[in-house]
Amino acid sequence: MPKYYGCPCEGCAKPLTLKDDIVVCPDCGAPYHRDCYEKLGRCIHTPAHGAGYEWKFPYQDAALRTCPSCGERTLRSEPNCRCCGAALPPESAAEPNDRRAAQNEQNETFDYDSFYRQNVAEPTHQNVRTAFGQEELIDGIPSSDWSDYIGKAAPAYLNDYSRMQLQHTKISMSFSALIFGPFYFFYRKAWKPAFAFLAAELVLALPTLLDMMRVTNSPLTAGLSTTTLVILSRVMSILSFVLVMVRTLFAKWLYRKSAASHIKRIRSEFPDEVQRRAVLNAQGGVSWAAVVGAFVLLMVLGLILLIHPDSASALVAQILGWVLLIAGVVFAVSAIAGHFDTLGKVLSAVCCFAVGAWLLRNPLMLAAGLGRLAGILLVVRGIQDILNAGRYHYGILPAVITTVLGAVLIALPMTTSRVVISLCGLLVLIVGVAILVDRLKNRRPKEPSESDIIDALFLWVRRTGVSIVHASVSDLVMQDGRVTGVRAGKKTCLADRVIVATGGASYPQTGSTGDGYRFAREAGHTVVPANPSLVPLVESGETCRSLMGLSLRNVQLTVFENEKKIYTDFGEMLFTHFGLSGPLVLSASAHMRHFGSKSYRVEIDLKPALDEKTLDRRLLADFDKHKNSDFINALGELIPAVIEKSGIDPREKVNTITKKQRASLLRVLKCFPVEISGKRPIAEAIVTTGGVSVREVSPKTMESKKCSGLYFAGEVLDVDAYTGGFNLQIAWSTGRLAGLSAAQEEEQA
Repeated sequence: MPKYYGCPCEGCAKPLTLKDDIVVCPDCGAPYHRDCYEKLGRCIHTPAHGAGYEWKFPYQDAALRTCPSCGERTLRSEPNCRCCGAALPPESAAEPNDRRAAQNEQNETFDYDSFYRQNVAEPTHQNVRTAFGQEELIDGIPSSDWSDYIGKAAPAYLNDYSRMQLQHTKISMSFSALIFGPFYFFYRKAWKPAFAFLAAELVLALPTLLDMMRVTNSPLTAGLSTTTLVILSRVMSILSFVLVMVRTLFAKWLYRKSAASHIKRIRSEFPDEVQRRAVLNAQGGVSWAAVVGAFVLLMVLGLILLIHPDSASALVAQILGWVLLIAGVVFAVSAIAGHFDTLGKVLSAVCCFAVGAWLLRNPLMLAAGLGRLAGILLVVRGIQDILNAGRYHYGILPAVITTVLGAVLIALPMTTSRVVISLCGLLVLIVGVAILVDRLKNRRPKEPSESDIIDALFLWVRRTGVSIVHASVSDLVMQDGRVTGVRAGKKTCLADRVIVATGGASYPQTGSTGDGYRFAREAGHTVVPANPSLVPLVESGETCRSLMGLSLRNVQLTVFENEKKIYTDFGEMLFTHFGLSGPLVLSASAHMRHFGSKSYRVEIDLKPALDEKTLDRRLLADFDKHKNSDFINALGELIPAVIEKSGIDPREKVNTITKKQRASLLRVLKCFPVEISGKRPIAEAIVTTGGVSVREVSPKTMESKKCSGLYFAGEVLDVDAYTGGFNLQIAWSTGRLAGLSAAQEEEQA
């Protein structure tokens, strides 16, 4: 790897030479001697990988020259070569040309990050990278010590801490602190803020607890003024909300300060690196005592709700009142912004303010008040469903049950509320047990991503000792009907077996530029023309452009090829400025393979759950409800394109619409037509159809029948499937078979 010749090894600090076996970290690009890397077992910059650290070339090209004795690159400023120790002669005039050639070769090297990661250099991410050099510190502490103390979550915390340090801020949102409160600090072993927040929470909750004890006629509250307790409860509730906000915004900073003090003390007491790492791992990390404490707290809370539901209702009322007030503020701000439905948001804000204030003023009326309110709502809904049961042809039994349940809530609000609160207590107990079991099993689900697959593959490659050459292959090297290697620029890499796994022509930014098809043609293979599959469709008219951005769910799409139905499915789709997209459309595109020779049309069933007779009855019911309104106002949920294609004048009165016109509207609703002129470019496709003819490849080994030693795998072959998952399976299966077959042939040889 010419780029790294002359650079110091990150493991032993000795310069890398032409004779050395060089290993490069795939995450940050740091170079090592293979022996040094295997001895270390990992890159020394691993703690900073999560923050995006990248190794940078330590010398300017002008600072290096070639030693005439050994041919290695050495520093121009030193009198003797760093590799062989020979005295360096005066520089010749030809040296700049050599340096320029070396610079050109260096610039042509492969960029792993841009190819595999496709990262975008965001300002914050770039700042984090600059903060995580080898010697950069956070609060005067190296990142390696931070990583040893924090544990598995170190990359995420160090990323936040570096940003906070660069931006000189103490604010960083912590949802864990918001949800779990002081127990977040216990879990993270930040003892001072943990006890401080716990004491504050207890002090703020004291008036509410005293009020609950007064309601139960506890002798401890004898002589206490009711008015005083109520005022204190209101004030403490406001302070509690402020405390939650402070804890959420400053939790990570408080943990950072606590951890920094612990790490500095350990660094002063244990100067030896091995001992220091052991102590940091032991005293850092997380505490299971916090999990047990949270479980015990939930158990106690659940028991209180089960044993004393009447007393607990006052506390529940206060909490619910404050939640409604906050919701009212949110609705009011949204109404002032005026994005949409301003009137609805104003009404919601007024209702939230009114109910929230009533609950805070009358917490003991929660059970009876909410019980009666819920009962009234259920009775109203039940009566409405009974009246509409015959019109819309659904069962009357659920409506009767709803009405009876509402009547019971109106007659017995307290009894019903006790049952509900007791059930809530039981639910809290179940949640507490579930949290404890989950933490004991240490289940931490993680969403898989494409980077996880890449990392797993590269880890396996490193473990098996495979050498990776970053270069672009220009053509195959063949001799006497057998492949003998590949040519990359001016270099030739000799090989007994070559596997072409270059992909198709879709997603060209990942390297799938169609080079594999050219290699196959050079080897004498037949290549079926590449076409896009699983790709959005282009409309021939302007209907989709007028509906741009509209997303449809639970619709049925049918594809017609020369008026012959070839595909139908149910799902989601999207209208765009060029035509149709979405999962349903992408799957349909795989069946449309003959553009140019055949015509295609899609029909969308907007109401697939209703047959034509049922939909017609629904239309008649809606027409009867709005018989004196204009057609465009009677069916407001219909998209304008449907009204246009029905042929009905939007301003025509509903009571004048004929049966023939209604049939036309019905036909559009069940068969909304879109003429298709073609597909989007292959660069936007998920899958490529076409490729190397499978008739010329052995299905048992994936070896070429035209050229010995040449194998094909993946999308470069003329294989494709219905969805992306099937195509991934094709890639894995053919790739594994080609690799095993090539290895077995090598062993037999």
